[in-house]
Order: sequence, then structure tokens, then C-alpha cells
Amino acid sequence: MKPIPINAAKQIAEKFGYDQIVIIARAVGEGEHCTTYGKDKANCEVAAQIGNFLKYKVMGWIEESMDAAKIKRLDSGYLRAQGNGPCEWAQWPEGTLPKQEHFFPEASEKFRRELLRQLESKHGRG
Repeated sequence: MKPIPINAAKQIAEKFGYDQIVIIARAVGEGEHCTTYGKDKANCEVAAQIGNFLKYKVMGWIEESMDAAKIKRLDSGYLRAQGNGPCEWAQWPEGTLPKQEHFFPEASEKFRRELLRQLESKHGRG
């Protein structure tokens, strides 16, 4: 079982002419996955809300508080931060702080500020 990348949802949207895509995938006995996509910031936020409703209200997933972004070290030497929604991510070279161009274009200002605050406090810069 592998996560379905946002790019796969984007391809479906473009091929079939949709503004929002919500994919719920299940591998019985192994787990579940949700991928959402919106063609712009407003549609991205709505798709994420629909995905969250399905995950937490319909399927009974346990909601985790994500005050901080999850940061993952990639094999490429980059770091990737993922926030609450599909538009809330950034990827930047390890050893630096993310700059404007390292954020997904539709990432919210709140996510950008919180990630920088999280990183600066972790490294004693704040």
C-alpha cells in the first residue's frame, strides 16, 4: 500500500475536467488513504474540507492536532514539510530555511508563518 500522490489526483482533474478531486483508498486489513486536489487555492481548501469530513465524520479516523508541520528528510538532500491540507507543503535544501519559492504556490500565509516559526525555534533563531 502506497500513498496516492496529489499529482495523480491532478491528472484525473485535468483529464476529466473537474475542479476538485477527493480520493479515498482502502487496502482491507492494511489501511486507508485520502488524497485531495483542487485546481486553485479555493478549490484546494474545499477538497481538503470534503476529504477531512469523509475521513473523520464518515470513516471514523482519529483526528490529530497538527500545530506543527511534519518534516521529513528526503534522499535528495531536501526537507519536506507537510501541514494540515494538501496545499500546505514546502520543500527546501537541508541546512537552510525555506524561502518563498520553496512553498507550494497555494500554501496559506498561516502555514508559511507557522513553519518558519517552528524551524526558527527548533534551531534557536527565534
